[in-house]
Amino acid sequence: RADFRQEFAIKEDELVCLMIGSDFTRKGLGRSILALAALPESLREKTKLIIIGSDKPDKFNRLAAQNGISRQLTILSGRDDVPRFLLGSDMFLHPAYSEAAGNVIIEAIIAGLPVLITDVCGYAHHIDAAGAGLVLDSPFHQWRLDAAVTQSLDSKFLADCKAGGLAYAEREDLYSMHRTGAAMIEQLVEHQCKAIS
Repeated sequence: RADFRQEFAIKEDELVCLMIGSDFTRKGLGRSILALAALPESLREKTKLIIIGSDKPDKFNRLAAQNGISRQLTILSGRDDVPRFLLGSDMFLHPAYSEAAGNVIIEAIIAGLPVLITDVCGYAHHIDAAGAGLVLDSPFHQWRLDAAVTQSLDSKFLADCKAGGLAYAEREDLYSMHRTGAAMIEQLVEHQCKAIS
C-alpha cells in the first residue's frame, strides 16, 4: 500500500479513488472529477483521484482546474504496475457511459477494493452480489454520483465493501469467466452450424 502513496506524496490520512481504463470520456472521468469537486470541503481536501490509461488528458485537467481540484487529480498513462494501485487505493470509481464487461471491475473485487460503478457495465451485477460497493441505476444523474461518492468514502462503508468483495472472490469462480463465456459461444455457434446444415 505504501509504495505508490510515497511515490505520489499521498499522506497516510488521505483517500485515493482509482480509475483504470483508456477512453477517459467513456469511462466517466469527467463525471468523477465533478463528483470529487462536489465532496464536502473537509473530505475533498483529503481525497485524491488517480486515473491510469491512454487518452489525451488536457480537457480533464482543465475541468479539474475549473472546479478547483487540480491538486487532487493525477492522470497516468498506461503502466505495468497497476496491481499495486488496486491494492493500495481506497475505492474504485467506474461511472462509465458504456462498458460491455469491465474486467477491471473483477480485478477490483479480487483486490478487495470497494467499487462504485454505473449499471451499464456488464459486470455490475457482481458488485451487488458481492456487497462490494454501489451500482448507480440508469438514467445517470450527476447528483446521484456525487452523493454516492460521499457515502462510499465513509470508513465503515469501505471496510464492509472490502470484506464483501474479498469473501465473494473466495466463493465465486471469477477467474475462469472468460474461458466459460468463450466455451458457451463456441457451443452456440456449433449448434447453429449444425442446425443450418
